[in-house]
Amino acid sequence: MTANVSTTGLNVEQRKRLTIGVELAAKPALLLFLDEPTSGLDSQTAWSICALLRKLADNGQAILCTIHQPSAILFQEFDRLLFLAAGGKTVYFGAIGEDSKTMIIRG
Repeated sequence: MTANVSTTGLNVEQRKRLTIGVELAAKPALLLFLDEPTSGLDSQTAWSICALLRKLADNGQAILCTIHQPSAILFQEFDRLLFLAAGGKTVYFGAIGEDSKTMIIRG
């Protein structure tokens, strides 16, 4: 059975939430992967998406996502960071910590 759902009536936030919902409906046993879940969103909507991801993580869902240029407020919602340089070289991998203190001290 194939479903053809038109998303032309959905705004960007609704499409992002729908994408996350579809991923969750697949019941990922190990990891929920999201590629740039805040890309193209205004700051309030990006915060809303990150708040949803935080709730999922707090309830045991492992989440891996790519995010480019997050605001300081959004950055604080993440637990760990993998920061890559050109060519895929690891610059930093580890905890971020409250107010980014762990990352600053260890980095």
